[in-house]
Amino acid sequence: KLSWWKGSFKSIRYDLNGDLTSQGLSPESFDVVICANVVHATKRIRESLMRITSALRVGGILVMLEQTLKRPWVDITFGLMREYFSFEDRDLRKDHCVLFRPEWKGVMESCGFLDVNFVPEELEYGSSMIVGRYIGLPSPSDGDVDASLHPVCSKLGPDFSLDPKGFDLVDEVALRYIVVAFENIGVWTLLRDGSHGIEELSKKSQISLDYVPLFHHLLKVLEQHGYVTGSKSGEIYLEKEDLSVSTTHEIDSFVAGIRSGYPTISMEMDVVCRCGPFVDRVLKGTKPSVEVLFPGGDASLVEKVYASTPGAVYLNKCVGKTIAWEVNRILSTRGHVRILEIGGGTGSTTREIVQLLPQDGRVE
Repeated sequence: KLSWWKGSFKSIRYDLNGDLTSQGLSPESFDVVICANVVHATKRIRESLMRITSALRVGGILVMLEQTLKRPWVDITFGLMREYFSFEDRDLRKDHCVLFRPEWKGVMESCGFLDVNFVPEELEYGSSMIVGRYIGLPSPSDGDVDASLHPVCSKLGPDFSLDPKGFDLVDEVALRYIVVAFENIGVWTLLRDGSHGIEELSKKSQISLDYVPLFHHLLKVLEQHGYVTGSKSGEIYLEKEDLSVSTTHEIDSFVAGIRSGYPTISMEMDVVCRCGPFVDRVLKGTKPSVEVLFPGGDASLVEKVYASTPGAVYLNKCVGKTIAWEVNRILSTRGHVRILEIGGGTGSTTREIVQLLPQDGRVE
């Protein structure tokens, strides 16, 4: 996919859950590190950021794409993968792998990053570009940061063609699928008979051990939307006595109406409608999540969500422009720049970056 690029390029395997320098990367040798939808999937975010700093030169930048809102539509799609809830840093992430923007800022600053910026600044869709400059530990004050990233980041958005209301409606579809799933596994029957402790509810619903964290989180989602109530003692009560469970036809009709009004979220809706009907079986461990997300090994829809949705295209372009700005800044004072991308994925972020970089051998 990148055969047209004339710059220096090398691909190796490495695991961000392990020390990077012991996997063949030279320490403190990279000017830019890129992680697109990667760091949240590691076991411990703080340790992963510290491993990244071991590869960065002091003064280098880290550019990430990360989910910064907890979206129900993501929970019942990519959240079905067991790794999504396999994190170990419970002091930082209590019950979900996603961090909000203030949490990302705090943990990055604790690892030696300053001038932390989020794009888009004014409007948050769910995903964000996060960029910060590594100053080292102990970190100096913000006033000592050279070449602030804020001027370039402030020019990058938001993309007003993306209506947050559309994403809220995709969440509403996901919520309806969650309600149906809980009906199918017997949760509503149990709660109609009286309150239950959360662990008791998991066992009686025969939730697979691997998916108990997801089940607990979905209960919290339902509590936020007024379907259940949790007590201080941990008991779960049914809040909606007249609970209505949507039929397949009702969900399909609701989805059709959203698609006509919000065509920009069609691919997100596609993946929700693919995964939603299988949430109950994944929770019980009778349907592998890989078969749901990648039926017959087909990754095309997932690749489109990461590469071709308007939101993904916008954020990938933001990454490309930010890195091009930083590369040009560095090349104005010295002759060589090194860039490390961890987790190339679909290659969509990489493509946006390399087409903006010089191809004369000065960038590796």
